[in-house]
Amino acid sequence: MKNCIVKITSLLAVTSVLSACRYEIAQPPEVVPPSPEEIAQMQLAEISSFANVSLYGDVLGYFKNSQEIERINTTCKGKYCGIGYVAYFGPESVNSVLFSDSELLGKQRNVNTLKATFKGKYIEANTYGGWLKYSFFGSHSDKMINEIDPDFGAMRVISFAVGGSTGENPKMNKGSAKWIGLMFGRDVRPSASRGQLLRGDAEITVKFDEAESEADVEFANIVELDTGTIIFDEMTWQDLALKNGGFSLVEAPDDYIRGQFFGPEAEEVGGIFERSNVAGSFGAKREAR
Repeated sequence: MKNCIVKITSLLAVTSVLSACRYEIAQPPEVVPPSPEEIAQMQLAEISSFANVSLYGDVLGYFKNSQEIERINTTCKGKYCGIGYVAYFGPESVNSVLFSDSELLGKQRNVNTLKATFKGKYIEANTYGGWLKYSFFGSHSDKMINEIDPDFGAMRVISFAVGGSTGENPKMNKGSAKWIGLMFGRDVRPSASRGQLLRGDAEITVKFDEAESEADVEFANIVELDTGTIIFDEMTWQDLALKNGGFSLVEAPDDYIRGQFFGPEAEEVGGIFERSNVAGSFGAKREAR
């Protein structure tokens, strides 16, 4: 507002002064709404803030043409996981590192999806993931790209699922319920397609029983994301006993599945798996009741 200093001697003078003074009303700053990518980052950060369960697969390292896979054991307890004896992390660190520079890929089968990429001096990485309201999951891969690195050309893969769980099994008097979503995985077979990302449909069915409820897990239409080539018609696990809001079956270090229900009333489910030289994760939402 411009200041006006005058000596008022009459009503006419008052009128003259008011007409001469210029009043400028300050405009509020323009509010720029967050972009869809920023909204996604906020949603992932919120999930990380209340997540109390983390599931991570072993770190798998390999060279493209090698038959061997180096496996570094991952152990999780609650929201924290350790990789061998050299790394320790939780939901916040995974969210900030793996989803740092993301491209949204749309919503598919109840699941919001994205691709995150990173390229530095030594590592080139990408993560494909999905998230719901109470959980997120994904498949991460990085490649050593600096020629002075003794491991130049080597790749590493890790799968994860993170969320907030009540620790209680889904409830229903009788019958069954379904959770519909997606799986992401990496082809780690010693072939030309090694490291290729795979995508499939995920369906988890819980059969309710007074004595013991059980879960069936099915991944169908598993294809290479880039080419659309069908790799597997399906993968299935059946009659997995529910305990403390989750399920698991370990047949061998490279043949297992671990899942956890997330959100109030077990609204979502997520987990990790490895089978037939595919290492990956999954997430799904319960069908409306």
